[in-house]
Amino acid sequence: CRVPFAMGCGASCKYALFGKQEDKEAAAQRLIDEELAKLDEPDSPDGSVSEASQGNAILKLRLKRLGETASPSRVLAAKKATEQGCSVRQLLKFYAHYQDAQKIGPKTPTSVVLRDIILPETSKPARCYMKSEFMTSDHKLKDPKQWTGMTGAKPARRIVCHDLKSRFLTTVLNIVLDAMGCSRYFFQDRDNALCPRTFNTSCMGCSECAPEMPWGGHSWLVREGVLDVAQLLQHLSDEVLAKTYWICIFAVDQHRTLCGLCQTCRTEQKWLASPASHMKANPCLLCEKPKAYPCTCGTRKSTPDEVVLLEEVAQLMDSVVVSLDREMSSRQVWALAEHSKAMVNQVALRSARGLGPKSLDKLRRYEPVIGQVELCDFPSPEDRDKLLQLIWKREGSFEGYNHFINCLLELSYGLLIRVDSLTGSARASVERLKMLELDYNWCADSLVAAETFMGHGNAFSVFFFLESLSVTFRGCSRLTDVGALGRGLFFLANHLQSLEVSFVGCTQLSDVNCLKTMSACLKLRNLNLEFSGSAIGQEGIKDLVAAKHHLGNLRNFRTNFTHYCWFMA
Repeated sequence: CRVPFAMGCGASCKYALFGKQEDKEAAAQRLIDEELAKLDEPDSPDGSVSEASQGNAILKLRLKRLGETASPSRVLAAKKATEQGCSVRQLLKFYAHYQDAQKIGPKTPTSVVLRDIILPETSKPARCYMKSEFMTSDHKLKDPKQWTGMTGAKPARRIVCHDLKSRFLTTVLNIVLDAMGCSRYFFQDRDNALCPRTFNTSCMGCSECAPEMPWGGHSWLVREGVLDVAQLLQHLSDEVLAKTYWICIFAVDQHRTLCGLCQTCRTEQKWLASPASHMKANPCLLCEKPKAYPCTCGTRKSTPDEVVLLEEVAQLMDSVVVSLDREMSSRQVWALAEHSKAMVNQVALRSARGLGPKSLDKLRRYEPVIGQVELCDFPSPEDRDKLLQLIWKREGSFEGYNHFINCLLELSYGLLIRVDSLTGSARASVERLKMLELDYNWCADSLVAAETFMGHGNAFSVFFFLESLSVTFRGCSRLTDVGALGRGLFFLANHLQSLEVSFVGCTQLSDVNCLKTMSACLKLRNLNLEFSGSAIGQEGIKDLVAAKHHLGNLRNFRTNFTHYCWFMA
């Protein structure tokens, strides 16, 4: 995907009035200076610095850093692109609206959403979907009270990396998962859920086995592939619903990038002689094959000099959210490669639906789950050559990049044994992680000791700036040793603020004294320890509860064996 310079969505492109390239760049630089001036806010009377001021200061630094490697016109275009963000509230309402209209189902790929919804609704005039009637109007929707808040594009803070061939539901769930900062456990499908009592699927998702929601009570968010959007909109906080994401199918004017194109014939002389007529036709007039994204608008496509790579947009974001499907396809390797330069920011891999059996088998054998980037399925030879050159220029080899991407995926499934071998920009990206979720539910039937995948705990030293850690051993009925986790907590003492550990169903685990090392985490504010269904009794955690008295900043504490109440911050 590429972003047209003018974005085709209302962004002003004043420098287009100039004839010479140098005049365009000078005009673009003036506009950048104006944007930077807007980001300067006077100090408050009490001398405090607001969150908005801090965000503006960070954005200024990122704009200046991007300007060191990109021309002013490209920096300006990237800045304009970041303003086409979509909030979690807007995304959920979009999904619910078209789920009710039966245009989106549990297995609908993102490419179909683009072809059947986004392109038709933005063709007259050609624009990005964040400028569409749906995203900007309330009064024409069937229930105005239910659909308030569709107020158009918003400045984005996170960019989403996803595959057009993956299910759109997966992308939505991964974005909500990232916004909530919770475990993928909440998004289990009722008909495929692991029963927390029997730890098999024989109960077929009875109400007693539903996940306990962060807002209280037990419920299913996904039933037979249908997402309960109403429940999310009702219970999610305004802070979570207001988080913004840059999603290319919404933020980019697709009529200037891919609609009506035939990837086989677009460079033929006959096509170039009359591009509008060829783009309007379906199937293709030359090869007579149906097009992936047919459209009758005939909009002129942006030239290579008129686009900004997504990696430039990503450099202005707080983080890159990688949306993973159950089976890692070669196309998803392309989606990951597309953001190769995004290592300058935080990278978070989200997998709300978990990985498929083939990928999990590779994890058990310590084999790379994600294929080699140089062998993946790129959209075109030109894209392949350009991105591989970028990776080679930065890393000096493809091996380091392949290792980095696989380590990120392994992290979310608790496999830490290779993370300490990362070097360079890859290691720096992992060191900046502030939230980490380790989920061992996928190996519940075989895990005996935590060090099998954690190593001896030394790998935690890489996560020096980690603020939130969630570790799930749900259903690990053979688990007897979690010493590696206890040793790892020593390395997180300086910044860790939130710790959640679930030993639910660990029927052979009777000793967790190793977790007393959490007393060294003096900044810890939230502590949640779940022991239901395990072999740990009240005496077994007496020292553990006593250790929490050393935590002077602790505000929220929950465990199965105390009278303390848990209040969600």
